[in-house]
Amino acid sequence: MHRELYPNDCKITPELHCELQAMILHAYTDTVFSEVSLAPFDTDELKRALDIVDYLNGIVNKPDSIINDQYIWAYARLMRMFTRARFSNFYGEIGARLGTDHTVYAEDHYLDRRLIVKLFNLVLFGTPSSHVRKIDSVWVDQSVNRPRWKMFMDGLTNEWSGLAIYSTVMLAVDISFLAVPAIGQRPSAQIALYISSLWSVASLVVSALLAQSSGHQDSIDRATAFMTRMTRSLHGKENLAIIFSLPYALVIWGMVFFFLALSLVIFLSADITTWCTVGPAWLLVIGVIGWPVWAARGPQIERPTSSLWIRRKLGT
Repeated sequence: MHRELYPNDCKITPELHCELQAMILHAYTDTVFSEVSLAPFDTDELKRALDIVDYLNGIVNKPDSIINDQYIWAYARLMRMFTRARFSNFYGEIGARLGTDHTVYAEDHYLDRRLIVKLFNLVLFGTPSSHVRKIDSVWVDQSVNRPRWKMFMDGLTNEWSGLAIYSTVMLAVDISFLAVPAIGQRPSAQIALYISSLWSVASLVVSALLAQSSGHQDSIDRATAFMTRMTRSLHGKENLAIIFSLPYALVIWGMVFFFLALSLVIFLSADITTWCTVGPAWLLVIGVIGWPVWAARGPQIERPTSSLWIRRKLGT
């Protein structure tokens, strides 16, 4: 930090250059071959950093060359970012963080103890648990890894954009179905379509609001401030996971009530022949829908325990 602010009257030695180059090359290799890399930049940014260091190498090692202060500043900026990442991850210490989703402190609570998640899993189709795990892998020890946070937010934005399209389609289908004359003679089916339309509109609005707010969390400082503010409240991460789950759950509820309205129209006005022909197909559809739901409720893989907790148990 000091040399970055005061880059004058400083000489870059070949040893210092090799150290910085080795740090960037190690981070680049780790990012390419690991999903939990602790590097503070993604692969494209690390590749550009290597190009900068290679360019500066020709200037530093050139005999009788005059090194400008801007070159020293470039070295100091890169060195500060990588040494800060090392310091934050307890580099060289016992129990150092080995991945972005690994905590260096023993966990006091786990997902299965969070009652609020269990309750909302019942009405939000299990999505809060999934989002809590994703948040836990991004927000570790009150810190955020920039590339992993960027991937997390990009994934959420793409998910919300896709759900907005589904909500629009469902809303159009509901309105078209309400225009059918036979629906007016089936008040129960009409009510189900009204509820389905409301769920679709709610999903569309929530998706748009969340997609718009995610654009303000692009920098690491804003992301850290946002997560700190959210986690300080009661059930902070759980509430955030529930909010992120709303677009998906709302559009699924819209589909459920549309399927209910369609079933009411079919079976309330059907004769024996229709029951015998459509009934098996209806049961088959229920089975096809329930199969992936049942398969998704398989055994959960436990979160990795912190390396410091393991070392304490082993007495090392």
